[in-house]
Amino acid sequence: MKKQELSELERARMHLSGVEENIYEISAEIDQLEYTLEGLRASLAERQGLANQIKMDIAELEKNSR
Repeated sequence: MKKQELSELERARMHLSGVEENIYEISAEIDQLEYTLEGLRASLAERQGLANQIKMDIAELEKNSR
């Protein structure tokens, strides 16, 4: 191989290495977002449960006040 071809090959390898690093970083960010989403879903489910309990309590109070 010519020296120029080797230089181009080395640049391509460095570029691929950078791309690979970006993929790992993006993968880590996706993992963090999935963890956050799971937490948000759990929080939403808890709040929906509380809202349902409040609705039931209000219905019971209305029933008892008649």
